[in-house]
Amino acid sequence: MNAGFLKGRFKRDRIDDVVGVFREALQALGRVPGFRGGQLWVDRDSGECIGLGLYDSERAWREAEPVVAEATSRLQPDLEGAQPERHLYELAASSALEARAIVERGIEAFNRGDLEKLARDLAPNVELVAPGRTRYRGPQAVKEHHQSLRNGIPDAQLRANNMIAFGNTVMVEGELSGTHAGTLTTPVGDVPATGKKVRASFAQVSTIERGLVSQVHLYFDRMSLMAQLGLSPTMTARST
Repeated sequence: MNAGFLKGRFKRDRIDDVVGVFREALQALGRVPGFRGGQLWVDRDSGECIGLGLYDSERAWREAEPVVAEATSRLQPDLEGAQPERHLYELAASSALEARAIVERGIEAFNRGDLEKLARDLAPNVELVAPGRTRYRGPQAVKEHHQSLRNGIPDAQLRANNMIAFGNTVMVEGELSGTHAGTLTTPVGDVPATGKKVRASFAQVSTIERGLVSQVHLYFDRMSLMAQLGLSPTMTARST
């Protein structure tokens, strides 16, 4: 991840115009591959403005140059002081990166069946909200919830297809897969092993506080899973 910065001082009575130009530039930057968002910070007392753009790579930052150049050209009449210059920085550390690493570590631990390691990253007051608004409070309860799933699907694997971290919140969109080789506890009762391969989508939103997971909201495609196990005759299970 890279960040591009552009700093300049503008006429104080023209700040709203500067904001308008920047908003139009953001729309244009949205069409640049690898651009991941931008912000404009203003000090209305001094007229100083700092533009921030986030990019996947240095190449993406360079490909955004025509858009930025066009915007700065439009802002010339409002400029006071030196000509703004673009600067590129590489992201080395952030709360979002640390939060993402904790969630990634938890997924890896689950996939290895190392639920003790997963639990060590849970806050003492952690709360897991599962489908059906079922709540599990405390590391032991969360660990038992995960163990129940692995009892039914011993080779269960989680794959994160998309992961977004912002501040202390991490959102994961992924897929669970494995073999129903054990007794699976479900909302309709225990389901004896069928030997069937299963696959289901999930989404998870985690909150990280002081380096530990304090809250998890889990959204899971239970209907698809039940259909694959033959428990929902009104649905057609996807073969795997």
